[in-house]
Amino acid sequence: VLVDTGYENTRDDVLSCLQTHGVGHLDAIIITHYDRDHFGGISAIGKAMAVGTIYSPGYVGADKHYRTCISSVESLGVPAQRVTEEVNLHLGNASLTIFPSDVQYVLEAGETEGNDNDVSLVTSLVNGGDSYLFAGDLEEEGIAAYLAAKHGQFDVLKMPHHGGHSDNTSEFLNDVRPKLAVTT
Repeated sequence: VLVDTGYENTRDDVLSCLQTHGVGHLDAIIITHYDRDHFGGISAIGKAMAVGTIYSPGYVGADKHYRTCISSVESLGVPAQRVTEEVNLHLGNASLTIFPSDVQYVLEAGETEGNDNDVSLVTSLVNGGDSYLFAGDLEEEGIAAYLAAKHGQFDVLKMPHHGGHSDNTSEFLNDVRPKLAVTT
């Protein structure tokens, strides 16, 4: 499973990393939200290897990034699922859960692009005694919604929004209680 595909100009790096680790197909690609740095490599990766299903947020956007991502996914002819309720995948001994956002995407009147960071899909992976949380690009409102859902503690946390700080970051860290936090 690949969570996000990077920018279009970093797709070769992503593909190289996957191939170096012997990945020849993907059961799933999860697009956390419709920003270019999260879906830009989808076309190249989807053409380079077989993909089982592409998961993306359940909201309908209005900006060019949203339209580009949806068009790219459709052109691949891969089954796609908009995540509006929790999705559970079993991957051998591991289990992966995709959490939809409880935040509503709202495009203000007259705007052509909205901030969709707070509606990022959040993904957890549990494999044996190890647990991981991938927090997309959540910001203030998205973190608050995640905290209200009470998903528990995780060993490793991919920090939300590339490690950016929000007013409730400390509360988020106290709730997740990771042994290790990483940024991208």
